[in-house]
Parts: sequence; C-alpha cells; structure tokens
Amino acid sequence: MKLIFYSVWSQILSQLGTIRSVFSNADQEVKDGLKKFTLDLVSPAAEKIGWEFPKGEDYLKSQLRGLLIGAAAGAGHKEIIQEAKRQFDAYFAGDKSAIHSALRLRVFRVGIATGSQKEFDAVWEEYKNSTSIDGKEITLQALGKLNEEKLIKQFLENCIDLSVVPTQNTHYATSALAANSTARPILWKFVQEKWDEIYKLLGGNMVLLDRFVRTGLNKFSDEKTKTEIAEFFEGKDQRGYDRAVKIVLDTISGNVKWAERDTKALAEWLKAKGY
Repeated sequence: MKLIFYSVWSQILSQLGTIRSVFSNADQEVKDGLKKFTLDLVSPAAEKIGWEFPKGEDYLKSQLRGLLIGAAAGAGHKEIIQEAKRQFDAYFAGDKSAIHSALRLRVFRVGIATGSQKEFDAVWEEYKNSTSIDGKEITLQALGKLNEEKLIKQFLENCIDLSVVPTQNTHYATSALAANSTARPILWKFVQEKWDEIYKLLGGNMVLLDRFVRTGLNKFSDEKTKTEIAEFFEGKDQRGYDRAVKIVLDTISGNVKWAERDTKALAEWLKAKGY
C-alpha cells in the first residue's frame, strides 16, 4: 500500500471531522457508523506508517504519521490507543523520551480521552511547568478531549484564572472543547454563567474576545442552541465582537440546515455500506 500525501489526508480527515461534528446530534447508529467508517478508512495507512521515525525522514512524512495515528485513535483503533496509553503512562512516570515530540499532542489526547482525574492532573501540571509556547498549546489542546463534566468545568475554571492561563492562550482551550461534542454544551453553559468574568478577562482586547466567541460557539448544529446564543447576546453590548456573534449564528444556521437535509440520506448510505 502506498501512502497518500499529507495534504490529501489532511483534507480528507478535516472534512470527515466536520461531518462527524455536524451530525453529532444524530442518533447513535449514525454516529457509530461514521466512526466505524473513519476507522476502516484510516487504519491501513496508520498501521503502515507506524510509530517509528526513520533517520532522515522528511518533515511532511513525520506530520502525516501524527495525523494518521491521531485519527485512528480518535476512531477507536484499539492497538494504537493501547500503545498511546503505554507511552503516556511512561512519560508521566518520568521517561520523557517515551513520546516522540511530533506525537506528543496525539498521545496526550488519548491519555486524556481515556483517563480521568489522574490524567487531567498530570497534563495540567505539564502545562504549568512547560516553558515553551508549543508545549503550553499542546497541553491545552489535549485537555479539550476531556469527557467528564466535573473535569471539563475544572479545566474551564482554570482557564479564566489569569494567574495561570494568559489571555492569549484561552482560545486554545475553548476551541478544543468546542470540537468535543461531549464538552460543547458544558462550555456553552459555562459561558452563560461566567460571561461577566470572561468579558472582564478578555474585553480589554477585542481581538481575543472575538476569537473566544467564534472558536468556542461555532460548532453547534441544533436550532435550540442557536436560539439560546442569539437571545443571550441580544441584550449584551457587542461592540468589538458583534461580527463574531453574527459568524457564529450564521455558521450554526448552516450546520442546522445541513443536518436537517442530509441526516436521513447519510443514515441510508452508512447502512448500505455496512456501517
């Protein structure tokens, strides 16, 4: 089997990710079918490229390895998840060479997605102790894979503590949580409850507030949440971030229409293909 170029896989998996996000409110059979389809599609390439980084390997091949391993793990590839958990545990037991630097985000994500308080605490300490911009970004993005409401809320509370997370890093956390269908509604509820604190934190730089709103709230695909967002911001002073609110509502409208139009057709296609 010949590996397809990185740019091709990147486009394929990006579009699949969008589809899985938009149809995250569909019935479980559709969601399971999409996940299985993704697993069948990506597994052969992920297994072929493997975990090893040969000497002299070009940059895009290394990037492709991370992309494929991450996608396979996210779709439920048991062996890849098992190996990622082994590396995660070894890394946080003190062996910092256990994870190749190009795979740290993917391995951290698996550790967080399959773990609980212990794994959250380990990655959060990694964030606080990291001295590099990349290291902090990786940990915040990985924590977006949290699945327990208690831990998601704890993470969000940490993210509005200016002494811990600088304002310019907040959107890494919220965009990662927004991409997680489990965390998404918890994030929206948090925004509603803590809006005054969020506005005080980010309102001094409207670029950051605009980015926070756009990346944190644009993944929904149901009319109910769209209405809630519209009504919530209607009574707010939107100067400086009004465009972000409009983009969010327009994006959700498009997602809602797409889901309403194609859910039945998607379910039929998945069933016909054996998924």
